[in-house]
Parts: sequence; structure tokens; C-alpha cells
Amino acid sequence: MVKQWCAVVALFLLVCEPAWAQDRPTVFVHGLNGNANTWSAAANRLRAELAISPYVPNLPWAEPFAIQAGTLQAQFGTLPASTIAIGHSNGGIVSRQWSKQHPLSGVLTVGSPQHGAPLVNNVFSALGFNQNLYAVAGSAFSAFGVQPNEFWSVYLYVQIALQVAQGIGWDNFYKIAGLGVASQYPVLGQMTTGSAFLQQLNSSGNLSREASQIPARVGLVYELHNYWMLGPLRLYDQYSADYWYPRMWAAIYTLESAGVYLVTNYPWHTTALRIANTLFSAAGALRQVDPTWCWAVTSDASCNTPHDGVVPVWSQVYPGGTNYGVAGPSHLQEANSSDAAISYVLTAHIGVATRASGPPPPPPDPSAPDTLQPGEQLSPGQSRTSQDGRFELSYQGDGNLVLYRLSDGHPLWATHTFAPGVVEMQHDGNLVIYSTAGNALWSSGTAGYPGARLAVQSDSNLVIYDYYGFPVWSRF
Repeated sequence: MVKQWCAVVALFLLVCEPAWAQDRPTVFVHGLNGNANTWSAAANRLRAELAISPYVPNLPWAEPFAIQAGTLQAQFGTLPASTIAIGHSNGGIVSRQWSKQHPLSGVLTVGSPQHGAPLVNNVFSALGFNQNLYAVAGSAFSAFGVQPNEFWSVYLYVQIALQVAQGIGWDNFYKIAGLGVASQYPVLGQMTTGSAFLQQLNSSGNLSREASQIPARVGLVYELHNYWMLGPLRLYDQYSADYWYPRMWAAIYTLESAGVYLVTNYPWHTTALRIANTLFSAAGALRQVDPTWCWAVTSDASCNTPHDGVVPVWSQVYPGGTNYGVAGPSHLQEANSSDAAISYVLTAHIGVATRASGPPPPPPDPSAPDTLQPGEQLSPGQSRTSQDGRFELSYQGDGNLVLYRLSDGHPLWATHTFAPGVVEMQHDGNLVIYSTAGNALWSSGTAGYPGARLAVQSDSNLVIYDYYGFPVWSRF
């Protein structure tokens, strides 16, 4: 009988094996353009840590929320009232809708557009802007005419800058083109800010129902690290965005200085003025890359409204629920980079038991000089020392990060990186060593633990603790 039951749910249950008596059914709901793989890795990791039985269904994500919720009910309607729903992005909205049909002990939304996504309305304008950026850079190339000519030196001076402009325009267009296609699906109309569906979902009547029927309602609210810098690229690859952002501004200054040079030195030369105008246009378009994306995502071109790359922070707030801010990962990374935050919510708010036999070790003092805090960096020559003064983590002038025992100067551990740059305890929880060129030379591999910090301990160990004080990496 047990084997037959396993066969029936094999499509949904990650691991079919005898469950602990206290295991809580937990349905991980993906969002727009997602599938079971969106959650499968994180669900397995959480299952190893917490007493949950995870389910990761595939949903018809393009369909209206009610149809998606109906699919959940058809698949999991027999699960008990202790069931928990965890939804990423649109999956959080689906989970709330499902609670109208199925009793749930908790709903956790992860980066969900509770109040709508302005990007749904603005995506085509963003696409048009980046298409225009590519075009104006191409016009600047064309304005120089056949090379070499009398403006050959200016052409050589701006050539790379124009290539950067074209590259950013094309890359941004390519990365958000899929969103433009997705905007034709039925569910997108319900995602617009102020839609009739969201007004009903967030109405006082429905919020009162949720409060009375769902004991725990929690929202994880994400702010993308440096969200205002090269948004579309940052959404997919934060490292590349950090690399290209200063190069974009170098291109802007190059194009503008070349334009000023031509206007100043060739005030009556028709070709020179035409070239200058195209250079100013390309530079002006580059200056609008970040304001345009901020506007597309938040309807605020000033970039003063934080977002996760797709959904504004204000829209992610679960009305009537408990909300926690999470710094670091982009919208596309949230489902696979939020283990610590999800674990905390499940244990502290929804009463899920852990599989650990004892309490976690105490976290280090966040204000101690032995700690590298989120966002802090070490430059060559800087270090952190254990509280008892016996061990020092030194970032040497040769680029090697070394842990020393100070009593005899003996090295205990090293990264063997020999290209000076910077050591950064990133907001996403990853400790990374970069070269001066921006290339990652070494990392702890702990991305996905936003708020994590590095501690140089008096027992000679190096430990990265997550935001809640759980160790996620150590040197031994």
C-alpha cells in the first residue's frame, strides 16, 4: 500500500521515503515562466534541515491565478490543514488564492507582486528604449563616414565607447525581450497595479478571511544589491553588472568629451557637428539606462524606489502579514538563494521543527573587530584579528588571503590568489576575492545567504555565519 501511494505522488513529492511523524506537507509554488525546477534544489536542502515533506508541482503559469490555484487544489486537495504553501513571485499570489479552497497553516511569499508589477505595463517602453540606444550608437558610427579620414583620431578615441553603448543596448534588449513576449499571456493582466483581481485579493474582506483562516502569513521582501546600476543585466548577473557599470560611465564621459572637442574646434564644419550630435545622443541615451529601468520596474525614474530587479519593494509587502527584508539576490535568484530566510520563517513563525539534535552554535558579535560584515571589503594590507589576538586574517599585498597564527607567524590557511584586488563579504553571503580587473579569483561558494558575515575565531577557525547565526562555511 505504501509503495502504491509513493507511485501516485512521485510526480510531486521530491523524495519518497518514510517521513518523520511531525513532517509538515509543504508545497513550493513557482511563478511566471517557472516550473518544478525553480524550487527543487532549495526544497531538497530545506527538507534535509527541517521536518517538512516538500512538493514541487508544475503549474500552467500563463493562465489566470484562479486556474493555477485550481490546479494546486486538484493535485493537493487531500493534503491536511497543516499544509504550508511557499510561493515565489506569482507563486505567492497563487498560494493566497489557493487558501480560498484549501486550509493552510501558513503562507510564505517570496518576492511576490502583492500589489502588482509596473513592469507589466512598461516593458515595451523599456524594450524600445534599449533598441534606440543600440540604434543611436550605430548612427554615431555611421556619421564618421568611411575611415580613415580627417576625424580618424576622434573615431579611434570613441570606438570602444560606442561599442559599449551598442553592447549594453543589445544585451538589455535581449534580456527583457522574453518579458515582452510573456506580457501577452492571460495572467499578466491580473498582475498590473490596481487590477480588479489584486483589489479583491487585498480587500479588507479577503484579508480578514486570511487572518482568521491562515495562522501564519509572512512575506519576504527583497532589495537587489545596487538595484539602480544596470538593472536588466544585474537581474541576470550581478557580477557582470558591477563590472560594466564603471565602463558605461567611462563611455559616457568619452563620448561627451569627444563631442565637446568637435564643437569647440570645428564650429563651422558640418560633418564635425553632425558627428558631435550623434555622440551627444549616444551619451545621453547611456545616461538614461538606469533611470529608464528604474521607471520600468517601479514607475519612479529617480531610482529612489528600491526593487528586486522586477518587483518594487512596496509591492512585495504582504498586506496583513509579517514582512522581512532580504538584501542581495535578484528576483531570478530568490527561490534558490533564500534558504536561511525561509528556514527562519518556517521555524519561528510556522512552527516547523528542525532535524538537528541540538541548538545552533551562538553567532559572533556583529560589532566585533574579528568580523567582516556584509558589504565590507579588505584592501591589500588590511586584516581582521580574532578576539583573543592570536590569529589574523591578512589580505596581503600580493593578493593572497592568509590566516596566520601570530605567536610564530605560521600560516594556517590561504586562498593562494596572487593578483592584488579586493576581498568582499558580499550582501548575497558570498565571500569573494576579485582582481583589479573585476575577475573573481576565489569564493566561499555561499551565495544565497544574504546578510552573512565572516568571523575570525579564537579557535583558529574561519567561519561564515548566515544572518540568523547558523554556520554555512568554515575553513575546516
